[in-house]
Amino acid sequence: YAILSTTKLTDDQSIGVVYYRVVVDNITRYSATSVNIGSFQFVNEAVYLSYSRPSFLIKGGKIGVSLKSVSQKAISQNNYLCADIGFSKELLPNVLLGLVLQDIVSNGGSETKPIYRLGVATDAFGTQIEVDYSYYSLLSQAFPKVGLVYGGLPLVALKCGYNCYDKNLYAGLSLDMGGLSLDYLFVNTEYDVVHRFGVGIEL
Repeated sequence: YAILSTTKLTDDQSIGVVYYRVVVDNITRYSATSVNIGSFQFVNEAVYLSYSRPSFLIKGGKIGVSLKSVSQKAISQNNYLCADIGFSKELLPNVLLGLVLQDIVSNGGSETKPIYRLGVATDAFGTQIEVDYSYYSLLSQAFPKVGLVYGGLPLVALKCGYNCYDKNLYAGLSLDMGGLSLDYLFVNTEYDVVHRFGVGIEL
């Protein structure tokens, strides 16, 4: 699940705080000889602090920075700090370009190599269409993903997508109640079914 709080400092500047937690239970553990030696739980937790404002360099563009404190626990536990930088600009009417340098600064060693993401978003027939291409430095490979958000219903938006990195389909919905939003996402991973819940608060 995730809990998000955003606050507008001015009409074009905002800050956000996110608490994010993902838990996968009963993951089977095997020995070097493929013998089942029990199970373990994977826990991924993170706290994000973000800030966004208009770009200093490109007119009409926006820039954002996120600082993250991450804790991952499975067989052992890893804790590290990292930072992301993002940029977006409307290229054409109804066409938005985004660039994210994820984990561009980190003390997590070889496990947190940067991820470079380039995406395009547009709207058609009441549906937001997003295409994202991510290059993973750790794997020296790039993977696309696509997402659709249909917002033609009162209060509720329907979501679906496919991520070529983990080869999973995603489906969910969002409930927007003004300053409060509720999100749900369903993923059937190779380990187990994952249900993700989110709460957003705009102050």
